Amino acid sequence: MGKELKEKIRGAIVAAPTPTTPEYDVDLETYEGNLKFIIDGGLREGVGCLMGAGGSGEGYFLNEEEWRSVIETLANVAGDKVPTMAGIFELSAKHAIEKMKYAEDKGITFIQLALPHYEKPTDIEVYKYYKMMDEAVSDVGIVVYHTYWAMPEYYEITLPLMTKICNLNNVVGIKWGSTRTTNFLSVLMALRDKVSFIDNQGLVRLIKASYGMKAFMFFEGNYDPKTAVRISNLFTSGDYEKYAEEMGKASALRSLVHSEILRIVQSTGAIGETKTLGEGTLNKTTMELAGRYCGPPFPPQFELTKEQKAEIRTKLEKKGILPLKVN
Repeated sequence: MGKELKEKIRGAIVAAPTPTTPEYDVDLETYEGNLKFIIDGGLREGVGCLMGAGGSGEGYFLNEEEWRSVIETLANVAGDKVPTMAGIFELSAKHAIEKMKYAEDKGITFIQLALPHYEKPTDIEVYKYYKMMDEAVSDVGIVVYHTYWAMPEYYEITLPLMTKICNLNNVVGIKWGSTRTTNFLSVLMALRDKVSFIDNQGLVRLIKASYGMKAFMFFEGNYDPKTAVRISNLFTSGDYEKYAEEMGKASALRSLVHSEILRIVQSTGAIGETKTLGEGTLNKTTMELAGRYCGPPFPPQFELTKEQKAEIRTKLEKKGILPLKVN
């Protein structure tokens, strides 16, 4: 299928959290219900994609059995209604290939493939990793997951290496972010016709789709899928001014929750949480406040008390963000 898959990377990418029981086991029944809620809200091909076991899904906390159960559920619920994406976070190329083949067999559309690292990797190792993945599959598209903030020393792929990676047969997209404007723009401008870019920093509001950005991350679609559809349509139609306005409104809940969690954590005297706060903490707290409880974050991520959540809820209510007004 190769490069033709890149055309399915469009609009809002909704990364679903992985619900958990109080004992931190995966709650597949709730997960299935949440996925159906998003699809019933209108997420379809051309409007967006539905992701499981990504960063927002705490994919790096899942063991092999849990990961497979999440991906199988995602594939079964989505069917042919919406393109799907599975997150893979592995040091071992051997283990990543096993997961990729499983996802391919289940009919998953894309793999969001994180870079391997324990220490800072070399360009040679990163290319070998993606080349091995590319050679192992034929019916699934590979999306390069470029999250520099999760890499040792903020390692980044630069244009020469990214060009080699994007020349591989099954690499169809890049989830793109960079600390350096020159690197961000050089990769985007050089490869925008070869692969589809997913905005991972909010810069799509400035760069716009005509420069190669074809999709954007929209966690809020988990609890307000109809707004995801509306904002996706604004984006794909080129109404960027209205898109930016609507994105600001839609992200108000999660943004304030993020600020409040950081405040609570840092009030203990802890340092470093501004960049390293676990996604499970933020996303599952946001989901609960939005009325779609997903259970606690996988440990050892920070877990708020009932009292702390109530304090945040009160602030959200005073600001008029809660109760949530969904469309």
